[in-house]
Amino acid sequence: KDGTFIELGSGTGEILKRISEKNKYRTIIGLEASSLMIEYSQRLLSQAGIKTKLLPLEEIASHQPGIFICQTDTLNTDFPEAIADTVLLAFPDPGFDYEEKTYDSILAKKLMKMYGNLSDKKFKDFFGTLRLQKNLADLLKRDGTAIVVNYEVSIGKDFIKEQKEFLKITDLDLDRFTFYENEELYNDTDDIKAKFIPNLKKGFMVLKIKKII
Repeated sequence: KDGTFIELGSGTGEILKRISEKNKYRTIIGLEASSLMIEYSQRLLSQAGIKTKLLPLEEIASHQPGIFICQTDTLNTDFPEAIADTVLLAFPDPGFDYEEKTYDSILAKKLMKMYGNLSDKKFKDFFGTLRLQKNLADLLKRDGTAIVVNYEVSIGKDFIKEQKEFLKITDLDLDRFTFYENEELYNDTDDIKAKFIPNLKKGFMVLKIKKII
């Protein structure tokens, strides 16, 4: 086994557990902000006989063998670049504080150029996801693969084109798209979300993403 797998927002640790059981990666790292989620995931992994260690942010590029959890804000942290062979971002629901005098302003200009003037709500929805997407792009090696899993409200004829344009903002390209309609939802929170957001399809989409080289 070889390579590094990183999950942005590892939550309960369920995905870390499944990836560990596949025994494919030398280094597995979950990045998570919540202390409660970290405690929960450590219990889950321990019960499965999987040993984990807490890893400081400054050591995530060290490629130590093992399974690690790093407590960090996945939205507002500047991560080291090109350290992961695979990056996973599952069911993002970001909240954020926009900072005018940072790289945010560059991302915002690119976003406005693509979509024009957006309402405050639309801007927050788009921009939070965009910032996570930038972090994903930073972590990913040039020949690496990113997987993004999320819901989709509607998939029209221009959906693939729109996804490609959105990814291009952070120098990413869509390699493959799959939508699993009426599949089991990820957790209770997402089940509630699906009931209350109008026109939301019950199911999820999976985007396989590469860096633009």
